Amino acid sequence: MKIKDKVNSVVGKTIDETNSKIDKTKDGEETKINTALTPCINFQMLKTSHVVMKLYEDAYRGYGVKATQLPVLNIIAEKKLVTIKEIADVTASERSVLSRKLQVMEKNNWIKSEYVYDTREKAFRLSEGGKQLVNKIQPARLKVQKELMARLSLDEQHLLMSLCEKLQ
Repeated sequence: MKIKDKVNSVVGKTIDETNSKIDKTKDGEETKINTALTPCINFQMLKTSHVVMKLYEDAYRGYGVKATQLPVLNIIAEKKLVTIKEIADVTASERSVLSRKLQVMEKNNWIKSEYVYDTREKAFRLSEGGKQLVNKIQPARLKVQKELMARLSLDEQHLLMSLCEKLQ
């Protein structure tokens, strides 16, 4: 089955490449716009992201950690010692955004920073408190993930992960 057909079967709508209209720009140039993808994918992704984030936020509230912080803590836990550039590459995040997150995490004593001698770059590792937090919160993380994935068939789960990777 082609990816277009898989998407159509999951979404329940037909994506028709010929469904387009001509729009004029301010300069009077004509632009072809595909109207078959309405509602806007940006809106759908944003809405889905908010729903997913809220579920994780609610699950993590008692631990004092935000849903946007735990993936970063997990990356640091996995890599042992990691630079902000490496975290940015893995998460596709801006360094400035990560820098603020890391400052908060360091202030909360979840991570420790140190300079890597050969690169003079700041790197981060989990503190003992960070290790305990990551281990303690994993059951809540897995519960939310299981709840979300239970809404999808096995084929839809694979398709979702495949499409997410493809869009990155």
